[in-house]
Order: sequence, then structure tokens, then C-alpha cells
Amino acid sequence: MAVKASTTTSPPTSNPPGTGSDRWKLLGGERFYTLARWVIIVLLLAITRFIADTAIWPISTESNPIVIILWAYAAFGVLASLAILIPGTGQILSLAYLLDIGFISLMAFFGGDDYAIFFPLYLLP
Repeated sequence: MAVKASTTTSPPTSNPPGTGSDRWKLLGGERFYTLARWVIIVLLLAITRFIADTAIWPISTESNPIVIILWAYAAFGVLASLAILIPGTGQILSLAYLLDIGFISLMAFFGGDDYAIFFPLYLLP
């Protein structure tokens, strides 16, 4: 009795990861994380006025550095929110976490408190 070896192959997929119907499964956590990012931005908009002791609008080159960084972070939040809706950006969004840490570190650095630079370390876990 001869035993035939058979192999099973899956059909090739034309969609790269992060596109098609699997896109929303892949980005499930990103949607929640984007909402959390916007909650942080709104809270920062509310308290930065008191931290910088200056108006946060209108922004100019003479504005406090923390105000400029806050508005840059808000612009990043808009771009990251739009990236969720654009197919094929799932892998790029995984780098957004590093930019979040960078922006929050810059805000802590320019916040004026000597120990505040270590506050973003609480976000790492």
C-alpha cells in the first residue's frame, strides 16, 4: 500500500496586511488609542494655558515652546486620526506610540519643572 503525500496550500492573497476586510480587526486597538490621544489633547489644551501662563491662541513664533509643541501634537493627532481611515496605513500607525512619547516628553521638558521630564516614563507600561 503506497501512501501519497499531499500538501495543502492556501491561495495567495492580493491584499497586504492592514487592507481589506481584516483592516478593522487589525486597527481595533488603534481606534481606542486615537480616542485616548484626543482626550489627552483636550486635557492638555485646558491646562496648558495655566502652565505656560500665556494664551494658547493665536500661535506665533514668539509663543511659549510648550504651546507650540501642544499645537504640533494636536496636528499630529489629526493626521493619526485620518490615517485610521486610509487603507494601508496599519503598519505606520504602530509608530504613532513613539511620537506620542516624544511629544509628551518635549512638553514635560519645556513645562518648567525639573522632575517633570520623568513623567512620560509612566506611560511606557
